[in-house]
Amino acid sequence: MGVHTGFQLPRICLPRPEIDLKKWAVVACDQYTSEPEYWRKVAHEVGDAPSSLHLIFPESYLGSEDAPARIHRIQETMRSYLAKELLYEREGAIYVERTIGHRVRRGLMLELDLEHYDFGSGSTSLIRPTASFTLKLPMVKTAGCGQEISRFSVRHRRQLLHRRSRGCVPAAKKA
Repeated sequence: MGVHTGFQLPRICLPRPEIDLKKWAVVACDQYTSEPEYWRKVAHEVGDAPSSLHLIFPESYLGSEDAPARIHRIQETMRSYLAKELLYEREGAIYVERTIGHRVRRGLMLELDLEHYDFGSGSTSLIRPTASFTLKLPMVKTAGCGQEISRFSVRHRRQLLHRRSRGCVPAAKKA
């Protein structure tokens, strides 16, 4: 990892072509934080199909009594997806485009060196958030989240879970 760049080209796990991407792709885990019903509806729609929903911890469940059990299920699902070879690995950046209203946002998925990440207000570090940020995710780590969760960094703010995430990132579907 380049000291002066703070990033390198990642190894990324993508869903196999036969996986239904309509069920695979879900919104970011920090969306609908005050609407657990939204997440229940998504879970009903996805069912047992392979989905990144089964790999994330929606923030609406932070502090819930079943948080440790949810995290355990996420870890088991990660192991299962790898064992069943539902993902394939590729090396290199992923170009992502999403449309919000009439505006197209473009970006690259890269592996970040989180030693250079600072979410603090006014930070001048190499890697920092582009929007305001509420520190909630470390609660997930204290709820028993192990190293396995770092293998599937579904969202950029999930980077806080582990300082040296080196692994698979499920594909982002155009929104």
